[in-house]
Amino acid sequence: MAVGAIYQYSLATKASRVLVSNLSAPTALSFYPETGRLYIADPGRRAIFTVNTRSSQPVLTEFVSEPLKSPYGMALLSSDRMAVADYGANSILVFSSKAQLLFSFPPKN
Repeated sequence: MAVGAIYQYSLATKASRVLVSNLSAPTALSFYPETGRLYIADPGRRAIFTVNTRSSQPVLTEFVSEPLKSPYGMALLSSDRMAVADYGANSILVFSSKAQLLFSFPPKN
């Protein structure tokens, strides 16, 4: 059962609240300020999730799960590319902003 959560903290009010829950054990976060989207690597659920932090009722949405085995890290490379370190597959995968796999390293034969 997934029990992990991401909290949002306000510096102005010094208050926190649960932004999203139902994660297993998130290991990495990447934030894209232009859109207000937060990306979350969750190896326990074998996926990268996203949430719109500007929404009054944020919803956790799956960004990509196939072909991930155990995503432990990620980085937004640009507005249209994300690199994911997949520990379970011993590789780096690069996805488009539409969650399409562009390439992986080392290349698959």
